[in-house]
Amino acid sequence: MWFEHFLKERSHQSEEKRVVRAEQREEIRKDKERQRSEEDQTKHDEHKLLLYKTQLSGCSDIVEAGNVVANIHLFFASRPRYLKLPENRAFLEKYPETFRDRACYDSGSISPTALEDLKRDIEVLQILTRPSVS
Repeated sequence: MWFEHFLKERSHQSEEKRVVRAEQREEIRKDKERQRSEEDQTKHDEHKLLLYKTQLSGCSDIVEAGNVVANIHLFFASRPRYLKLPENRAFLEKYPETFRDRACYDSGSISPTALEDLKRDIEVLQILTRPSVS
């Protein structure tokens, strides 16, 4: 009788240990999948930013470049974790979302070298290699 109780207790304990190990393995798998997903998203974001840089380098007038600046603002608005870099914030402050409108309707406020400056300044934009989870 005592022996049967002892065996039942051991069986119950080992079942609990198996369940705990299975839960730990599942958590590890989920963490790896989450990390892989973040890395994939970061790569996608890097490519998207490179696309904007390439588009801007091909712009021949300031209004066209203003459209790209507006897209860059939308990009960072949907991904605020990349605004932790001061270079990104400085670019967005220097070239506000209304940059295109200023170029269209108030061209006197835009310097003659603005397009060249913009093409040079966009190169500082970058994506964090490992975005932090907000």
